[in-house]
Amino acid sequence: MANSPKRVVRTFDATNMVAGNIIGSAIFLLSGYAAAPVPDGAWLIMAWIVGGIMATLGALAIAELSTEFPDIGGDFLYLKKVYGTYPAFLYGWMSLMVFETGSIAILSIFGGKYLKEFFPGVPLSVPALASVLVILFSGLHCLRITIGSRFQSILTVAKIGGLGLLSVILFSNTSSVPAV
Repeated sequence: MANSPKRVVRTFDATNMVAGNIIGSAIFLLSGYAAAPVPDGAWLIMAWIVGGIMATLGALAIAELSTEFPDIGGDFLYLKKVYGTYPAFLYGWMSLMVFETGSIAILSIFGGKYLKEFFPGVPLSVPALASVLVILFSGLHCLRITIGSRFQSILTVAKIGGLGLLSVILFSNTSSVPAV
């Protein structure tokens, strides 16, 4: 490929980057909000299954596009090749100004809230803590790609470990849990 960058990210780190994006930190933050309006636990499980199927179909579509257009550019490139320059341009700006920044803002606000709960003596407000988190993580990723990718791996392993621990706790002692 003409646009091939130097490959410095290890396979383990690249896998964790993808896994971290698939699992997402919002699973810890938004599950309660998703479960609140659902009248029955079976409906909640069904919603997770439907969401998983939709995510899988989206991943398969992206996998197909990535084999068809193996150049650098991701979603922007796919939209440009399939629909033309204007939709790709709009997507690029929406991604920059809304999608990515919105998710970063929400996750940093939740992170600030959790930091404030775990460390109540911190003199900063939640928005200030969120700003510190954004600056800290952005700076970490700007240092070197290997540092950012390894840090991402640590967070992903912790996230998967937390989900595993939560699953073990929830499924190990079902006798004292009331029926849903």
